[in-house]
Amino acid sequence: MIAILKESEVRKMYKYRELCAVKTFGTEDEYRDPENDIVLTYADAGIMPDEDVINQMLSGDMSVKKFCKKLQNNVRNLKGDYDELAMNWACILNISIPKKDKDSRVKVKDGKVNPEPVLVFVLPDNTGDAETDREYKAKTKIYVKYITTMLDFFGMKAIMRTKDKKSKKLVAKFLKLFKGSNKKIIMNLVKFVRENPAYMPTKQYASIVGSIYAYYGIEIAADSYLRLNKEDSTKRVRSALTNLVLDAMYCKNIEELQKSFAKVNKDVVKMCKRLRKKNEVLIKSLNQVVAILKEDDPNADITIPKKLKVGTKANKKKDMPKLAKKLYKGDGNLDTIVLALNVATYTIRSDESWGTPEYISGLRKYLAAALGKDIANGFCNVLKAKAAAKA
Repeated sequence: MIAILKESEVRKMYKYRELCAVKTFGTEDEYRDPENDIVLTYADAGIMPDEDVINQMLSGDMSVKKFCKKLQNNVRNLKGDYDELAMNWACILNISIPKKDKDSRVKVKDGKVNPEPVLVFVLPDNTGDAETDREYKAKTKIYVKYITTMLDFFGMKAIMRTKDKKSKKLVAKFLKLFKGSNKKIIMNLVKFVRENPAYMPTKQYASIVGSIYAYYGIEIAADSYLRLNKEDSTKRVRSALTNLVLDAMYCKNIEELQKSFAKVNKDVVKMCKRLRKKNEVLIKSLNQVVAILKEDDPNADITIPKKLKVGTKANKKKDMPKLAKKLYKGDGNLDTIVLALNVATYTIRSDESWGTPEYISGLRKYLAAALGKDIANGFCNVLKAKAAAKA
């Protein structure tokens, strides 16, 4: 469920554990009220236009509609100048979808239910300063139009105040849901969702977001892992990364991409070809990382087979379970896959040719930021030596 509210209203929702508050503009990164033991953190989801674009919209040099159209074309064609915005929109909207996870279910009066996640875009309140409030009013209009235009494109609708009196009553009713214990709030939200199905995701959402996750899966996984504890080796993380490699190797992500479109036309075929190249980059990166790590430490507990290939269809049903076990079980496998994932992500985004001094220099900086200087220098030094030996 999604809402667009003022910061003072969002503070009333602080008790709910499944709340994700996204910053727009004009607020701090968090709100603290020590007396009432309230701490609310506002996430920077990376989905807002940058300041230069906002200023162009304020001055009239660019319309919100024109900017959104460019971004939407990027999403439809899975290619363009706004790849990162497209990925971030898919990731943040995915937070608003209830998890079908039995372990996360909460016992309430009606039985066990999955908590309803709430994604709220936070707008600043009036400050009392006339000049600042005029600026905030103009910016708020732009941000709200941008967010609602993109939500409409994804097949989503937000609870928010409009000129319609009914919307104001709905917002007031929505805010009352967040009173009482966390379990009480969950029960209130479950009932509210049943009464207001228009605010739930549509088939359009599933199709568009599905295509983004299929096409940008490698980059999304790398970026998502950076937000996790880098020492996290839980079963869920291991399983997700193992499946990512298998999807690339057997091109299951291409199958998912095709399913997200009603018709596989020439444009979709081109997308699939580009995705296959990305799969090849990931598997090539994994092969090279395994070779380098094994060469550095022959006794390393890495059970990933050497020289994996993309598109192996022979004995697919028979081979996949065996390969999944090998990818999953070795203690050194998780770090190996994570390193390969980041190497692949940099390679996909880079314009430099593999193994050139410029490529290695850029990769070193990227890995240092993602995984630390020791890992970056250790891997890139070996890569540099290998490249020099081939030259």
